[in-house]
Amino acid sequence: MSIANRARVRLSCPADILSSIPYLVGYHPSHSIVVVGMQDRHIAFAARDDLPADGGPPAPEAVRALVDVVARQRCDGVLLVGFGEEERVTPVIWTVGDALAQANVEIREALRADGGRYWSYLCTNPSCCPPEGTAYDPTTSPVAAAWTVAGRAVLRDRQEYEAQLQPIVGELREEVHRHTEAATQRLFDLVADAADESHARAALVAAGTRAIAEALDTTLRGEQPTPEQVAWLSVLLMDVAVRDVAWLLILSAGDEPEPHRALWQHLLRTVDTDLLAPAATLFALAAWRCGDGGIARIALERALDVDPDYRLAGMLAGAIARGLPPSAMDTLSPSASARRRRGGRRRRRSSTARAGTRRA
Repeated sequence: MSIANRARVRLSCPADILSSIPYLVGYHPSHSIVVVGMQDRHIAFAARDDLPADGGPPAPEAVRALVDVVARQRCDGVLLVGFGEEERVTPVIWTVGDALAQANVEIREALRADGGRYWSYLCTNPSCCPPEGTAYDPTTSPVAAAWTVAGRAVLRDRQEYEAQLQPIVGELREEVHRHTEAATQRLFDLVADAADESHARAALVAAGTRAIAEALDTTLRGEQPTPEQVAWLSVLLMDVAVRDVAWLLILSAGDEPEPHRALWQHLLRTVDTDLLAPAATLFALAAWRCGDGGIARIALERALDVDPDYRLAGMLAGAIARGLPPSAMDTLSPSASARRRRGGRRRRRSSTARAGTRRA
């Protein structure tokens, strides 16, 4: 369940809509089109895209994809908001609005916002929607306070938003790298000392389960895992069974996925690059269940940049792109789904994989 659905926010006027959007997309958007899907009176999802650079309407395939997302989320109404100059926003609002109307989706409001003022495409009453626009301040609205109480944060702009996932540089990362060499040997010894393959797998999953639990406990105390914990967990996660333990813990967290998001965000920023894909994928799942599909997509792009064949990342990216709700993952067996996506070029195996673990 997303924070968007848990927050008690009443959208009673255009200013409330505009004050909510930064909390829905994670930052204050500019030169963007935002679609807020509604189910009855509740926010179902929010999707943001860049305005076309040439000032024309969006590409037909992009519009079709958006309409499909609205349909999959079973929305009965939408709010359309364009951020930017009139000549760039208006063609997009009309094109998207027409496509949604043809799909029998009610356009409950259509707005343009620019320079601290907004204009409505649906209201023609000059007493409430004057030609010069209506001033608003998203930072002082009671709606913004409600989102903050619900646990939703907002960043200044897209650059700051994406910086959440930038690798940490300096001494901490170097220390994690040094511990990763020792952790790889530790993993090799764990597998090699087992009596047979079944005992090796049991020992590996047990070690992974303990490492995940200890790291989560550390995170819940408001602390960060030590470089040694990060390194050990990062090599264990290259085994699909260990990764799936973490995946299922996120699903079982219900309305409280934030500690999982914090843990995997720290890992994806500090682990060695070739070990990044599992942590990035787990972060994406937790972030998506927190209602932040935008940062989840960025994390999955990083995972697939490092390992284009990381099947679970590709599967999750596809689910988000198709507009499926996070609840679609509730009954998913990640390993089975990943196996259905086999294919692609073979990559060089990491030192962890060479120690006997499985990758997916």
